[in-house]
Amino acid sequence: MQVKGFTAAVLLCLTVSVAVNAAEVSLRYEDFYSRMKLMYKDNYQLTELTFSVPRQQGCTLQSASITTERSSVPLSFTRTQRLYLPYDEELKQQRALVNLQVEGDAANCGLAVQIRARSPRAEYDQATLEQLYREMDGMQGAMKGFPMRYFHDAIKGLKFTLPADTRVVLTQEKGYDEFRISGEWSLSAEQISRLTRLTFSVAPEVISPWVE
Repeated sequence: MQVKGFTAAVLLCLTVSVAVNAAEVSLRYEDFYSRMKLMYKDNYQLTELTFSVPRQQGCTLQSASITTERSSVPLSFTRTQRLYLPYDEELKQQRALVNLQVEGDAANCGLAVQIRARSPRAEYDQATLEQLYREMDGMQGAMKGFPMRYFHDAIKGLKFTLPADTRVVLTQEKGYDEFRISGEWSLSAEQISRLTRLTFSVAPEVISPWVE
């Protein structure tokens, strides 16, 4: 999916109004607000939406701000270029803009929004895993208006992004399985229903919906 002056990327992509001047990109805050509103209205406890500029050559985020006709406020972002945006209806009404300064050609950069766990843990019981699955599935369902095929069906399970050589222990009523994983690993809804506990030697970097 191609957005004018800004290539959409990663999992789910926003359709936004974009104006590019050299390495500056301006996006309507309203587009971010409408996605965040879905999350806040249903009070998801374990799940959140994150916005980011995926790191790649020529797409290093230098600064970010949110502006209205009367003010300009800097926005925080992480080393992985995740943006932290306020949830503020007044900013939407004031037609605020989210301004991104990137190093390189902005036309080659991407903007991504991802559903993920708020605070990944090193240990989960079955009830918490099932709640995490239900919240992610519910949030995906609430976004069926997005032009992405992933949002028409229930998610298959949970996907974990793990540090190198992470030890994983799956505990069930009649025993356990133990193995090591590096990178992405998925757990189906059926597997979750049979678990009593899931343990990692170190907390996952990211937990997100597993879709196909």
